[in-house]
Amino acid sequence: MTNVNECEIRNGGCDQICVDVVGSYLCKCADGYKLTDDGRKCEDQDECASQYSSGCDENAICENLPGSYVCHCKQGFIGNNNMCNDVNECVFSNGNCQFECENTVGGRKCSCPLGYIINPDSRSCRDVDECLRPELNTCEGVSMCSNYIPGYSCVCPTGHRKIIGENTTTCEQTAAARAKIESDFALSDQCKRCQFSCEIVAVSARCLCPQGFRVGTIENNEQVTNCYDVDECLQPNMCGPNAQCVNVRGSYYCQCVSDLYELDEDGWACTDNAGSWGHWSDLSPCPAKCDYGFRYRNRTCNNPPPSKNGLKCNGSAEDYRLCAEEECEVDVMAEDSSVELVINASVIEWLLHIKPVLSVWVADAVDSYCLANFEECCGFPSRNEQNIVKGNFALLDNTVVPSFPQKQGRNLRIKVISKWSWLSDFCYSNSDHQSSLIKSKQPWRYLKATTLLSAIKDASNSSDHSILGHDVVSLKLGKVRKAPPVFSAPILGSLFSILLFSSIILSYFLIATCRDIRQRKTFK
Repeated sequence: MTNVNECEIRNGGCDQICVDVVGSYLCKCADGYKLTDDGRKCEDQDECASQYSSGCDENAICENLPGSYVCHCKQGFIGNNNMCNDVNECVFSNGNCQFECENTVGGRKCSCPLGYIINPDSRSCRDVDECLRPELNTCEGVSMCSNYIPGYSCVCPTGHRKIIGENTTTCEQTAAARAKIESDFALSDQCKRCQFSCEIVAVSARCLCPQGFRVGTIENNEQVTNCYDVDECLQPNMCGPNAQCVNVRGSYYCQCVSDLYELDEDGWACTDNAGSWGHWSDLSPCPAKCDYGFRYRNRTCNNPPPSKNGLKCNGSAEDYRLCAEEECEVDVMAEDSSVELVINASVIEWLLHIKPVLSVWVADAVDSYCLANFEECCGFPSRNEQNIVKGNFALLDNTVVPSFPQKQGRNLRIKVISKWSWLSDFCYSNSDHQSSLIKSKQPWRYLKATTLLSAIKDASNSSDHSILGHDVVSLKLGKVRKAPPVFSAPILGSLFSILLFSSIILSYFLIATCRDIRQRKTFK
């Protein structure tokens, strides 16, 4: 009995793949898809679902695609997406922190020295005025608190000495001051009127009050001077943004204007508690005049931290942008010898991990390629193709063409070059040529773009089509600058003028020669 191949008729009704078996057939799906209950149709398989184990790193986010999936490293991590490593933000510009930077998993934390507090931007610090908060200083009685940056000091009035206790700092009259007051009836009478203490100023006494109080007027015509509360809230800027001043006897405190805000640690200002991003800071100045640097800005998640039942903000708190103040002068020779590559990398990944080692990677790639293609690189055959001695062919020099890299969507577009010396020990140690016989005004040359392209292709292919852990999106020869067309209108005009001028000169000499010949015949 002959088997009928059902797959030859409308693919057996299968959505994707039909497999013929003896007496029947089976429907299958391509990778990334699964059969539905009817056994014929295929639907996308969500590899990001836990039951399919996508293979993404724990610090990556899985994005399902039709028939496939892709992994994206989370903010604060870099890698090839299947393996994401923490970025140490502190090694680059100190994490943009004003003082101390502490690397954390997926981010960084800025901290301040004693006497400072972190600002809402999470990177800069402001001085804590301990004198504005009684609980932050130890000054009591008539000792006056004096703020410093950073810190504070308790200052005693004239004729008093400082008494430093475990948690308090007070002032008491010195023995000499007391003796002077007791021996002088006028001074003694003046000091008896004071509610707390007094100090001698010139030949008279002045009443003193504790911090937060002021000397008042005589009450009921009695010879008594009292101390009255100072309303600090009548003074401007006693509290910071989103906070209002509340006066209490001998002091004051700041409170938030509504429940939408939370009081900062120093009790001076309030931060938005709405659970959304604040405004972006201004971009930092561009550090590069020519060639590319980067500008930086950040923003703050204004909700309270998770320790205070706050919610996280989605997105990035930091933004890096490539910049240059002006276009670099075009190096035509370099661009004509370049290879253009586009890799899947961000600006911060370029600055921290790719740029510092790219020159070494390119040099290694060229050296490995030239070991297998000696004559193509050196320009002459080797002494023994079967036993070429390893050496350094490419020069370890800057490999990036000026004005690159350039951002291209989520990728970076880079033009790279490689230089080599025709006095290279690698070339001459493996041949019968003598480098000492070669003389050149320029000891190095650009490696041919076609050779460089082959070297980079070989190196990236051996690393699963990646460069330094970043996927290669495209790889091709750098754009060759085209010369102006030979038969363009301006050039044709110039050629015509030259030909016309040449014709006139030639005609003049022909006429002069003919005249000369006639004259000679006439004289004969």
